[in-house]
Amino acid sequence: MFFPTGLGMMPRRWPIAIILIFIFTSIYSILFFPKVNELRADSRKHAEELRKITVQVMAEACRVKAPNSSICDGLDEKSIDRMPTNTEVETKSESEGKAESSTEAQPEEDDLDGKTPLERLLRDTKPSEIERVLNKDFDEKKDLRLKEIYEQVVLLQKLFTDMQKDPEDHPDYIKNTPSYPKFLETKKRVIDEIARQYSEKGLTSAQNRSISALLKSTFTHADYGHLIGNLILFLILGMWVEQRVGTVAVLGTFMGGSLFGLGLHTFTSELPVLGASAGVSAIMGAFFVFFFKAQVRFLLVLFPFYFKRIYLSAYWTFPVFYFIHDLIGAANLNSSGVAHSAHLGGLFFGLVYAMVDRKLHPMQSNQLFEEEGPLLRKLEHAATGEDAVNSYIELSRWNPQNWKGALLFLKKMNEHPMEISQLLIKERVQKQLKLTANFIFNKRPQWVNDFVKNIPGDLFDYSLFKEINEKKIIRLADSAGKVGAYKAAYRLYSTAFDRPLDERVRAQIHPTLQFLKKQIQSDTDSSNPSGDM
Repeated sequence: MFFPTGLGMMPRRWPIAIILIFIFTSIYSILFFPKVNELRADSRKHAEELRKITVQVMAEACRVKAPNSSICDGLDEKSIDRMPTNTEVETKSESEGKAESSTEAQPEEDDLDGKTPLERLLRDTKPSEIERVLNKDFDEKKDLRLKEIYEQVVLLQKLFTDMQKDPEDHPDYIKNTPSYPKFLETKKRVIDEIARQYSEKGLTSAQNRSISALLKSTFTHADYGHLIGNLILFLILGMWVEQRVGTVAVLGTFMGGSLFGLGLHTFTSELPVLGASAGVSAIMGAFFVFFFKAQVRFLLVLFPFYFKRIYLSAYWTFPVFYFIHDLIGAANLNSSGVAHSAHLGGLFFGLVYAMVDRKLHPMQSNQLFEEEGPLLRKLEHAATGEDAVNSYIELSRWNPQNWKGALLFLKKMNEHPMEISQLLIKERVQKQLKLTANFIFNKRPQWVNDFVKNIPGDLFDYSLFKEINEKKIIRLADSAGKVGAYKAAYRLYSTAFDRPLDERVRAQIHPTLQFLKKQIQSDTDSSNPSGDM
């Protein structure tokens, strides 16, 4: 799982609007939890009534599609819940040996009493056989039992899929069942009753689209999981959007996106909607536009033991991890129970706002914030090495990924050589150079040679490229050597050589390092006889 954790730096301003929304939403949602729990309990009762008539319709439709199959007798609430899925099979397969030993024995006659044909099928079929059935991995002429199971499972899966469709799209074999009119009446009555109850509490539904209801639903959440999930993402991304556009603008983006997204949901679904997800999606859309080319820090979590911080580009991670999920969900008409249309509405609002803002306040491609412009000019006019160091530190606090600033700083340090004696300042500069290295190596490889060779000797350290893969380092070192950038090639090869490498690779790099060292020494200018490498 991937969790975004920001841009790899601390914000320069307090995110006032984000903190206020965070606190108000938390308090309001917690205070409203008892009323929401009452609504959810009533909704479950109504949903159970709808579920029973739905199962009855499915059983009747099943007998229409397969009048001679006993599997239709197994369609009840409990047995439907036990239908196997690919995910379930994968879990069971881990202990297949144990499962097979327990299913091979024939059950006692008493064990079959009260069991439906579907429940018997699931009980007497091994996990490996279910997996073969789901993947259709069997010979239809020889494995007649598996063929029969496959036909029954396909029939049930088609029933489930068709039944989830909008009533207008239900096929005739469902519409013509005796219980179908009662199903339509029950569904309409249940949905209307749920919407009425939410509307009476002042929450958004198809029956209540007032501004006050939209606002109230924005700050109301179903449970702690819903609340925490929304607020964590809102806090992590929102602080950067507020740093970019300011307190008033980020507040308007959140509220506007929430109102637009929740309002859109009421026209695409009859069910009520709760939560700040639409507003959070608006913030996410704005973040995506503002930091489109930035490297976003993610926490890679593989439960329960593996945690790793990695940098990935916003332009592909956000569509893959977040946007596509909602597009697919909206195309399925919110069948998952998640308000995907509200998410997409908020996302659209945030995207449009951010694109308009970028048009009105254009910046250079290497900038994330307006404040970088004056700092970059200050660095450009630095007259001493000390001025260059101070200007670069201030610039990198705003944006450590400003690669033009890093290259300009290294150029100034070569023009005005000085040794950074204060350890804290040296460590801070190295930290910023490390972040810049991650960005340049991944996104601006054409600047790697200039970046690497211009790092002053007292600042150069192998740890600057710690998060860069050694194969990439060696490949870039090869390229540097071919174009005569010997100092950059030497430093890159040395960095790779310092790591655990295959002995064959080390044997190839060692003579190359010796050659490059001689080449650098012979090319050393008389003004720099020490020849930093």
